Amino acid sequence: MLPPLLIAALLACASGGGPATAGDEGEDTAFDDSEDRLAPTIEHTPVESPQSASGYVSVTATILDDSAIVNTTVYYRRQVEVSWSTVQMTGQGPDIYVGVLGPEELSSAGMHYYIEAVDQYGNVGTYPEGAPSDFLKFDLVE
Repeated sequence: MLPPLLIAALLACASGGGPATAGDEGEDTAFDDSEDRLAPTIEHTPVESPQSASGYVSVTATILDDSAIVNTTVYYRRQVEVSWSTVQMTGQGPDIYVGVLGPEELSSAGMHYYIEAVDQYGNVGTYPEGAPSDFLKFDLVE
């Protein structure tokens, strides 16, 4: 003979009164397993040296992610400086972003830079991966 509690549980399931399953109304959506937890992937060909200190330098990257990219930034500094400045990158087509450094940002001492992308879930990707400790550089000529 089955215990009364087990019989009640079996009857409830048979009559449709069992526990909620995926797709049932009232489903608990507090945890969304589809949320993106991966940082954006950044592909970039480093800026060639030397560049003209009186010109414009484009920093172009392909940025891929499973969710929407909400911010793309080039962090830059003159080789003789410690702190980073920023310039926003703009979309130039599917997954292509460009940030432009003008003569006012450039210095004949040369430049350090890295790229950062943030997706809609706050995941942050950088290029190079270890930025800001790791960064790229290019030289300038007058």
